[in-house]
Amino acid sequence: GYACDIYPARRKPATGTDDGHALAEWLLDLPKPAALLAAMDTRACQVLELCEAIGVRVPQDLSVLGIDNDELICNGSVPTLSSIRRETERCGFIAAGMLDRLMRRETRTREVFLYGVKEIVTRDSTRTCPLSDDPVAKKAREFIRVNACVGIGVPDIVKHLNVSRRLAEIRFQTAYGHSLLDEIQNVRLERAERLLKETDLPLTEICTRCGYSTDVHLRRIFKARFGCPMRDYRKAHSKEDQEGCVRNCVAFRAVKS
Repeated sequence: GYACDIYPARRKPATGTDDGHALAEWLLDLPKPAALLAAMDTRACQVLELCEAIGVRVPQDLSVLGIDNDELICNGSVPTLSSIRRETERCGFIAAGMLDRLMRRETRTREVFLYGVKEIVTRDSTRTCPLSDDPVAKKAREFIRVNACVGIGVPDIVKHLNVSRRLAEIRFQTAYGHSLLDEIQNVRLERAERLLKETDLPLTEICTRCGYSTDVHLRRIFKARFGCPMRDYRKAHSKEDQEGCVRNCVAFRAVKS
């Protein structure tokens, strides 16, 4: 496998600035390209800020992955932060069940409970597609990421960029290897997939939330992308959730006292 370096963080740094300088030096010394897993999204966001300050490109030189999938932090960072979404709901149910047994004064024993990783939410900090320095392409992509699911089209992007449609299409295609319309569809399909996995919303409501006026088009392109109808996709992933967290399990010990 690959070598693994661990940043020797201080438990109580003298100042945030001191810790920032030490972390920046450590990041500069890492062999590139590299990948970094932070213990939490706030720490990962600090890494992204330091990388920008010291000239380390993300994700070209360093891919950054956080933990917790705090959407306010992840979507507000530059670039947007990929993060591990844990099964916090399952953990909450386990804790509530343990509390219930304590209140019922059942036998006090040491137990091991398991909960796992729900998914990795991929954003720009780990994306394999190139990040462009072209200001027109970059501005277009940011606009699409924010507005794709409110029903925008290519004309709306062109208006936002204040350039000709042909120029916008050429610059975006050159930067990212696909069209503006493809990017809109990619964002919408990502959201549709997430809503199918995480909610019980009717398919018609999912279509509306993904920016489609009718569900016919989304059903067709979803099947083309994922190889099965939306309903079957939801059923398959619901079955995985019911079977529990076999993959990537994290154990914690709970002592009833």
